[in-house]
Amino acid sequence: MLKSSEQRGSRRWTRLLFTGVVLLAAMGVRELGARAVGPGAGENEAGLPLARLQTISSISDRQMTSIVIEASDPVPYLTTHPEPLTLLVDLRNVSIEGVVNRVTSPRGTIAGVTVETTESLGAPVARIRVTLAREARFRIVSNRNVIRVDVENPEAAAAASPVVMKTSIASPSSSSASSPNA
Repeated sequence: MLKSSEQRGSRRWTRLLFTGVVLLAAMGVRELGARAVGPGAGENEAGLPLARLQTISSISDRQMTSIVIEASDPVPYLTTHPEPLTLLVDLRNVSIEGVVNRVTSPRGTIAGVTVETTESLGAPVARIRVTLAREARFRIVSNRNVIRVDVENPEAAAAASPVVMKTSIASPSSSSASSPNA
């Protein structure tokens, strides 16, 4: 038979266990209810609002062509280069609803820009596919809610290649040098 202090301890554990089970059940019902309803339009799985992709435009000069991607908020992004003529910029938790793509015709090294939607690990992803007219070097620069893809124009790169100059070092003349045997 249990002593009174052991009985109180046993009751305390029983109450604690019961409270834990009730809390877990309540959380499970809440989670099931949230999944049944699902995220609303413009929300991710966590119910947070999605950033919106606003505009895609281009700027070009003799040395490079830039694609400017603007979102409503700063967003995480990932760039991949799966093929020599393809560059992908994936924006996680971004909606493409209402995006304005101003890159409609080839410009410089850029052959075209398309916007797609996909999913990664259950989160919506806006994918910007940049198709290049020819192989070229590129770099990505971001500042807050703007991501810029700078693609070098190969002709400008060849013209800007460094010039190698020959230099010679003058050797001391034999008349000014003293010989150690003299």
